[in-house]
Amino acid sequence: MTDRELSDQLRGNAGLVESLADRLSRRNRDELDDLRQEGMIACWEAIRAGRPVTEAEVEKRMRKWMRYRGRQLREVPTAYENLLGMGD
Repeated sequence: MTDRELSDQLRGNAGLVESLADRLSRRNRDELDDLRQEGMIACWEAIRAGRPVTEAEVEKRMRKWMRYRGRQLREVPTAYENLLGMGD
C-alpha cells in the first residue's frame, strides 16, 4: 500500500473518528484532541494490518485512553503500553 492510499483511507475514516471523539469527550472537552489522535491510530493500525476499520475498534482504543487518563489523574501510575497490552 502506498503512502497516498494510506492517507486516503485515513481521511475516509476521519468523520467516524471525529464523531466518536466528540461523543466520548462531552464530559471533558480537554480530551477531544487526544481522543481524535487515538482514533486515528486505531484506524492506521487496522489499515496497515489489512483489517477493515470498525467503529467498535476505534471506540475501544479511545476508551482505553480515557481509562489511562483517569488512572493518571487519580495518581495510580501505569504505563500506557501495559494498558494496550503491549508492555509484556
